[in-house]
Amino acid sequence: MFEGLQTVFLICRNLEASRKFYSEKLCLKETSVMADHIRYEAGGVSLVIHAPIAENEMRAWGLDPISEPRGSGVILTLQAANVDEAHENLLGKGAEILSPPRDAPWGVRMFLLRDPNGFLIEVSRPVSSSG
Repeated sequence: MFEGLQTVFLICRNLEASRKFYSEKLCLKETSVMADHIRYEAGGVSLVIHAPIAENEMRAWGLDPISEPRGSGVILTLQAANVDEAHENLLGKGAEILSPPRDAPWGVRMFLLRDPNGFLIEVSRPVSSSG
């Protein structure tokens, strides 16, 4: 029925603060920049960070207005080439790190951080089973 995951769409609080975070701290590649959103390429999936959307427009689409906390129950996962290096890099850039790198029981090395909107991000990589 489905061929894959195409786009993750996050509605932010502040587009410029979000751009600084995703472009400068996370170093994701911007593929398009519009007045109301920025599209990033993240491993074959588009990540769209959208400016706040007015309540009346949300209702016109049959959606409830955004409530806080944003992203409750959602974790965006980014795979890093090296989790520990990514952690040190983001720590040096002042990112809000929630947990240090650790090996999780489900087979990944990971840490968590929060974006300026409150969305949680897991940075991880599968742990090698060889040597």
